[in-house]
Amino acid sequence: NVYLPRCISSYVGADITTAILASGMTNDRTAFLVDIGTNGEMALWHQGRLVCCSTAAGPAFEGGGISCGMLAVSGAICKVFVQDGTICYETIDKKAPVGICGTGLIDAVAALRAQGLIDETGYMEEDYTFAGSDVTITVGDIRQMQLAKSAIRSGIDTLLHTCGIDCEQIERFYIAGGFGSFINKESAAAIGLIPHEVLDKVAVVGNGAGTGAAMILQSRACLAQSEQIAAMAETVELSGSPYFMERYVDNMMFL
Repeated sequence: NVYLPRCISSYVGADITTAILASGMTNDRTAFLVDIGTNGEMALWHQGRLVCCSTAAGPAFEGGGISCGMLAVSGAICKVFVQDGTICYETIDKKAPVGICGTGLIDAVAALRAQGLIDETGYMEEDYTFAGSDVTITVGDIRQMQLAKSAIRSGIDTLLHTCGIDCEQIERFYIAGGFGSFINKESAAAIGLIPHEVLDKVAVVGNGAGTGAAMILQSRACLAQSEQIAAMAETVELSGSPYFMERYVDNMMFL
């Protein structure tokens, strides 16, 4: 037997329906859920209203289109940090560095910004190579990260604008997805991927889509709830939103 959970719209799939179910965000007064990946799907629940959208972030968060980008496998730089004024890094399985994955890239941009090697516009005077490796962050890589992070952040801003609320009113900020589960939230806020105001409200739900799917298979009540979630959700079409485009330009900055 096969059951296909309900999609919310053409661009907001059933994975968000089940992630909303798994997070329990509809039990909060105001909560936000974002699945950060190639397609950044997100939902805002506020006083009984559920609004959703999907924004095309591109493959940068998964290593695509990045000069030394790779998936999160052995040898990938996965964590970058500043220690005693020096940029340091860790790799998956502590192997010799062969590339950098999405979580490492977010950390790297935050670290380069903190060290003054990237300015607020994203300008970097020269490519940066990690010590003891051939792994390099190029000017083009920074540009790809700007495009990706701006798409996600502008989607967040647009849903908040749609409901007429600000970041401070969010009680819980859920981050879902395999990639989202491993990002450093401080680095994400430092580059403007997520608002600083939600840092102490972040809850990582991991594979929310898979967890929600399992809940549906084990409970008819959860199945009914998932159908209710999909039926009540409103989709905000970002392609036709002047506000989204305005925020997209502004959010290219590293502020």
